[in-house]
Amino acid sequence: MLHRKLIEPALARLEGEQTAYFSRVLSRLDEDPRVDVAPNLVYFLVSEVMPLCPTYVPVRDLVDRMLKYVAVNKARLNKALFDSEYVDGARVQPDLKRMAGEVVNQILAATMDKFQAGEIDTGEPNVYRFSGGEDLDDFPDDED
Repeated sequence: MLHRKLIEPALARLEGEQTAYFSRVLSRLDEDPRVDVAPNLVYFLVSEVMPLCPTYVPVRDLVDRMLKYVAVNKARLNKALFDSEYVDGARVQPDLKRMAGEVVNQILAATMDKFQAGEIDTGEPNVYRFSGGEDLDDFPDDED
């Protein structure tokens, strides 16, 4: 798929878990017929989001969010992506960065919701703390 060429340089810059996660995202996108509506926009947006996006949200959820965002913002994305000054290389397109930031914020919010609901295991050990009142010198007893 030609549109996948848009994403390969960004994928090559990722490491470890992110590479595996976004490889699964790309496989899912390759199979999803909704991408055919605007594949250049979808793959471009994914390439912008990859370095900043957490990998805790299920792949299907991420793909659904990305495709919904592209469907709702298609005109806005096209306007920013095909701005003559951006195409000519005269300036960086802040609207594209802003839109990628909007997608990342949606993913971060979903990640935090899942984390607070206890659905995400970060692999970190649990830390338990105990206290015995206000004077920490008396806990568990006042002798050494």
